[in-house]
Amino acid sequence: MANKIIVVTDAGSGIGRTLSLYLSRKQANVVGVDINQNALLETQQLAGVTDNRFKAFPLDIIDKEKVETLPNKVLKHFGVVDGIINNARIIQHFIPIKDLSYEEINRIFNRLPAKVLMY
Repeated sequence: MANKIIVVTDAGSGIGRTLSLYLSRKQANVVGVDINQNALLETQQLAGVTDNRFKAFPLDIIDKEKVETLPNKVLKHFGVVDGIINNARIIQHFIPIKDLSYEEINRIFNRLPAKVLMY
């Protein structure tokens, strides 16, 4: 993994953070994407690396315009991408779908990992 450029979504917490820290230990360059900028910066701090090895991009993956600008920003910083770990998810209480409002259903489906691939 040394010197590979890996994009990790939801890098600010949970599995995304764990993956980011693991990749950093393996000497990969990590592009951390998360809606929470503070959490991203904390992940970078925990990794113990600088912007040269972990670049934080705060981003809400349902914001199509911002998602569309991300590839150019990443390429400008690192020059290439070797892999993407699309770990974005949404935490939702387990209730029957019939009990969710249309807005809640839309919010959930707009955060599905496949959504990122649509852009």
